[in-house]
Amino acid sequence: MESMSQAISQGRALFGLGVRRIGSTAATAAMSVVILGLLLSLGARPASAAPSCNTWNGGNGNWSDANWTPGPANGFGGANDGISVCITTSDSTVTLDSNPSAASLTLGSTDTLDITNPSQQELQLFGPTISNAGRINITAAMGSYPSLQISASMTLSGAGTITLGNTATGATNSNYAYIGNSDVTTPPTPLLTNQDNTIQGIGVIDLDGMSLDNQASGKINANNDTYAGQVLNVDGFGGAGTLSNEGTMEGTSGGTLELESDTVTQSSTAGNITAGASSTVELNHTTIQGGTLNNILGGTLETVEDATLDGSTTSAERSQSTAHSMRAVGRRSRRRISLGRSSTKAT
Repeated sequence: MESMSQAISQGRALFGLGVRRIGSTAATAAMSVVILGLLLSLGARPASAAPSCNTWNGGNGNWSDANWTPGPANGFGGANDGISVCITTSDSTVTLDSNPSAASLTLGSTDTLDITNPSQQELQLFGPTISNAGRINITAAMGSYPSLQISASMTLSGAGTITLGNTATGATNSNYAYIGNSDVTTPPTPLLTNQDNTIQGIGVIDLDGMSLDNQASGKINANNDTYAGQVLNVDGFGGAGTLSNEGTMEGTSGGTLELESDTVTQSSTAGNITAGASSTVELNHTTIQGGTLNNILGGTLETVEDATLDGSTTSAERSQSTAHSMRAVGRRSRRRISLGRSSTKAT
């Protein structure tokens, strides 16, 4: 498609031709109108508009409620990857009660999206953005696996929170909330770029069919110790997803962050993996490349299975406070912690 300047330039040339051939002021004016209309219709059309946004009208309610403008007739509850969703009216809470899809998602600073229905609800997003200045709560119940599905590459911004949780009494890892992409058969693997949100709680960040880039202002925080054995698990599952960290990945408030089957590529100047006071970071079949490992006031860094602190790309280092707190635990009596090209065994 030609640019507006090209269209105008051609219009001037054609207009000049019309002047020479027609020679009449009235005829010239008529010709210019015809040519301008033709150029606008063929060569100077505006760019395609961004996906339209269905906006929540305010208050609390369910996703399926007729409380949207222009309304659910635009495709809620079905294949709706061209329609974006805006929950931006002050102090609104929308509860997912279906399995819809959408393009982008926007939440205001006082607004909440609850994916908490006690069945397997999921919201499938195609991007290109999640602008979350508020709260997205994904909460499992007994026998449920609610999720936020990342079906295409997108940026997570807005400095809000995404909280994974579990309300089942005596919950086990068979019930969990998760963020991921369940369609692991369709390449390419989508990338979720966490610009500045905090992803927290207990559940799974599934990297089998999704990659994660946790940027400098992004935070992954295992901060829930409600149920024994429940962790915030960042799991590669042996899939195609990758994990990079320029921000902070941590256990706090007694929680446990488990990095499983991952290669974590960290920024040499900014990437931090931290075990906070009375909290734990577990490395399970995981390699850490670059960045820093820390503990604070008695936090524990440990391996469940073999782990490697690999200095071949950038320097991986333990901060001084971790010198006596990195240990190996698990079902076997011995685990290996490899440090660069050499390794040590811990019991």
